[in-house]
Amino acid sequence: MDKEKSMIMASDREIEEKITGLRLAVEQSEVRNDEEAGLVVEKIKIVKTIGKFFRGELEKYTKPAREIMRTAQDRFLPLEKECLEAEEKLKAKVNAFLEAKEAKRLQAEAEVARKIETGEMKEGTALKKLEKIGEEVKTISGDGAKLSRRAVKVAVIVSPELVPKEYWMIDEIKVKKVALAGVDIPGVEVRTEYQTAIR
Repeated sequence: MDKEKSMIMASDREIEEKITGLRLAVEQSEVRNDEEAGLVVEKIKIVKTIGKFFRGELEKYTKPAREIMRTAQDRFLPLEKECLEAEEKLKAKVNAFLEAKEAKRLQAEAEVARKIETGEMKEGTALKKLEKIGEEVKTISGDGAKLSRRAVKVAVIVSPELVPKEYWMIDEIKVKKVALAGVDIPGVEVRTEYQTAIR
């Protein structure tokens, strides 16, 4: 029974009343003396209670949705990952084939160039041979599918110790932890900020 009751959604009127009261509490509160400060502290506690109410209402909507998402992800994310891995493996096979084909083509071109230089082949014959050899194959077509291959420049860090410091990111968590432990770090200062808590 309690679970059924907890799943009953708050009405729009109830929500509007709570938020209106909350806004009025903020607008009408002033702190000029100890008594008013105490009243504001009481209002903060009420505001926290209202916040918990809204969090509970949110949960009524999001908890079932999260369960559905979790179930769907558990079922389908591994399958999606397997598909992506399969795609990469198949692309790698086609790429290896195209690389081998291009290596043969370049070898044939180099052989024609060598024969021209040594005089073993006339220029007219060489041009015909080069036409027959053709250009690099950059696309492979299947029945209703087409794979294109293109060269893309990629930066790879091969010697991290040689990369200038300006390209490295700061580990903010480590810096804060070390600085708060009392270690003086150039460019970092420890400041005091005040936080309030209501119990």
